[in-house]
Amino acid sequence: MMRKLPDFREQVLSNATYKVVALAASLVLWFTVLGRKDVVAVRDFNIEFLVKPHHIVVAESADRVKVKVVGSSLALKRFNSMDDIFFVDLMENGPGEYSVRLPMHGSIELPVGVRLLSIHPGKVQVKIKSEK
Repeated sequence: MMRKLPDFREQVLSNATYKVVALAASLVLWFTVLGRKDVVAVRDFNIEFLVKPHHIVVAESADRVKVKVVGSSLALKRFNSMDDIFFVDLMENGPGEYSVRLPMHGSIELPVGVRLLSIHPGKVQVKIKSEK
């Protein structure tokens, strides 16, 4: 039994420097991931209405929309550098007045790591006419 103890001690202490460096690196990585906080950001986007050919939007109740998102600081930097256009597809609508609910998904392409929280206003009044 006394013979096994030195072998165990030798195994634990062999390459001790590598083991200490590996432990330190794993602790730094662990605390980095745990300490990461998501940040909330709000940004204004111009609303762009997509209509059928030879149709135009003549009136809308809002031309800008506030988009509230959450994500890491790095992801929000990419979000803040993207184009400020919020697309609303009205291709199925003909001439007339509509109350359009602004969709939570598909209107803007969000970078990886950014999650959409809200859009304000949630509805827009739109009037479409045929172009002559």
